[in-house]
Amino acid sequence: MAVLNKKKVLVVVNDAGAAEIIAGYVRTHAKNTAFLCYVAGPAEGVFRREHIAHSRITESIVPTVVRKHQDVAYVLTGTGWMTSIESSVIFEAKKANLKTVVYLES
Repeated sequence: MAVLNKKKVLVVVNDAGAAEIIAGYVRTHAKNTAFLCYVAGPAEGVFRREHIAHSRITESIVPTVVRKHQDVAYVLTGTGWMTSIESSVIFEAKKANLKTVVYLES
């Protein structure tokens, strides 16, 4: 499948636990999906260790990142408690009427 034909998924993660699961999902589905990964905090170490291409994100640029990627099939994120980056991404994605998938952990 050509890169241009791959569906795009916006990934935003900060929490380490969610990052482990989401990184595994990205690796498993990378052949057929173009993942646009933005990470912060502990998730950055996970994505670096797994050699997954990513950009850093801060809460202040969340709205810009979501607006930039209006053409994604869905947004994939976690529910970390240490920052509000992930909850901000959910809020902005819903505001933009984007399907949102959340890895919920305790």
